[in-house]
Amino acid sequence: MKNKTLFVLLVAAMAFSGCKSKKQESAAEGTKNLKKASADLKNELGFKPKMLVAINIKNAKSSPLFGMVKDEIGKDFPGGKECFKPALEKAEAAVLIGDNIIGKKVKAGEKKTPNAYGAITGIDGKALIECAMKSAKGKDQLKTGKLNGKDVWINTDDGETTYIWVTKNGLGVVSGELSKKVTPGKGVLGNTEIGGFVGSKTVTLDVSGINEDKLEAAKGYMDFSSGISANIDITFKDAGAGDKALAQFKMFSEKGEKMIPVPGIGEIIKGISLKGSGKNLTLSVSLSKKQVEMLSDLAKSMGGGFMK
Repeated sequence: MKNKTLFVLLVAAMAFSGCKSKKQESAAEGTKNLKKASADLKNELGFKPKMLVAINIKNAKSSPLFGMVKDEIGKDFPGGKECFKPALEKAEAAVLIGDNIIGKKVKAGEKKTPNAYGAITGIDGKALIECAMKSAKGKDQLKTGKLNGKDVWINTDDGETTYIWVTKNGLGVVSGELSKKVTPGKGVLGNTEIGGFVGSKTVTLDVSGINEDKLEAAKGYMDFSSGISANIDITFKDAGAGDKALAQFKMFSEKGEKMIPVPGIGEIIKGISLKGSGKNLTLSVSLSKKQVEMLSDLAKSMGGGFMK
């Protein structure tokens, strides 16, 4: 979605890929927080969204990888990262909810606003909006208006319309068909009461209907609090796609050390596994904090690496 607004936090989190714990939890064990969240969302929206991602931002800040992305977060928000930076310093959690927004095919020239909801808590939402309204981009894109009878700011960018409102604990954003289901100041979503959605892991996710590169669904967690730990159950559209992914990973695990001639890279590769059969695979990552710091230094030496 081009209006990345608060949702860019998700991109930042997904760019990492994970803590090294004494006992690594399974994908199901690590996403228990999403079970109740899914039930609450079904009650409030009338259906279970195909995307639910919860981000523990306080947890993410402890990772050396966060320092590589924090300057990029918020640059697409009206007012830019200059406005978003002080908000990010206080941010505690974020949630992204969506329906048919990953890999959805859009015809050439067609403008399609995604069905999405986002919330970020722990910030001064009013100060963030006031800062944005002082910028040239904010003055051009943000207009006051109504959503389901409540006052909001309407952000229009490249044909996409997003509704933004301030809550007691943060900021809410909604677009597309979900804007008909969410009313600012009403219910869990309207009040950005997302504390029950967020678990102890940095990122927990439950995504289906992806429609991208033979990938169909992903459910699991990523944690960056003390290294990298991740367990994600992945479902492909067919067994052939799963077999291809396994073959590619096997080649990387066998030749990766030669492809990336950096001291210690072999041990890092050993900390990553892809197992399973047919269309159902599990991606696991277990790296120490020292290994993550090495990866961070390597990326910086390459001019930012994957963050550029």
